[in-house]
Amino acid sequence: MKNDPLSTREYRESLGSYIETYFEMLVNKEMYSLIINRDLEVEIATNFSAQSIGYKSWKSLRGLSCDNYNCPALFKKIFGNKYSKTNHDTFVRQCEKLYLLQQTVIKQGKIIKFIDMLPYGGRQKIFTTSYFPIIHKSGEVIGIHSTSVESSLPRLSLDVLQSDLSLGKNLSKLQLSAREHEILFLLCYGNTQEKISQVLQIARSTVASIIANQLCPKFSIIGSNARLLVAKALSIGIHLDLPATLWRPCIIVSNDEIGKFCGI
Repeated sequence: MKNDPLSTREYRESLGSYIETYFEMLVNKEMYSLIINRDLEVEIATNFSAQSIGYKSWKSLRGLSCDNYNCPALFKKIFGNKYSKTNHDTFVRQCEKLYLLQQTVIKQGKIIKFIDMLPYGGRQKIFTTSYFPIIHKSGEVIGIHSTSVESSLPRLSLDVLQSDLSLGKNLSKLQLSAREHEILFLLCYGNTQEKISQVLQIARSTVASIIANQLCPKFSIIGSNARLLVAKALSIGIHLDLPATLWRPCIIVSNDEIGKFCGI
């Protein structure tokens, strides 16, 4: 038998208890984290999160929702010079994706993980974000605990790092195409071929073919060896050379079944 929905008082008390127990001590920590209530509005956040998008305090974020982000002034505040009137619709679509994901957490009570490539504060970074449902003892989802971390370089084993990585300093000699540069850059940051295909909106087989038939030969690698390819690319600083074509607002869902459910 399904329990009756929580009253407003019960809901507010339960969410407040969760915040007091698990979140309040995080407010001044240098981490990207926030609580979204069941109305899909920011309830509380770390000051670090607020400052990363141009606000002085988390209190300025209270009440913000992806449902009301269709506002040029707000987009400009959050995304800085990466937002313009010409790409307004793109930002709207990505915020709609976030809203759909949040709705799914509230309705289904599932953990959702995704890659967030929105340029918060005008900075071009890749974030891995997780939405965790906050569940009342009755089973009702009363909110979402969101945490994000910046993507980091993959840790390579010593046997790879000690391989022959001498390619010279002149990157231009490689004559990478724009597509090759994009794929190699994303590989350097630990993205799988499947994720790369989603980011670039091309077939996974195309990614695999470019790695095996174009990139590996240019790095004097026999066959298809993505691990050695990444090691050699890192050695000459490919990961520091951002492809201009790569950065566009993008949300990529890690849970395949959730992505299909949301139609994204």
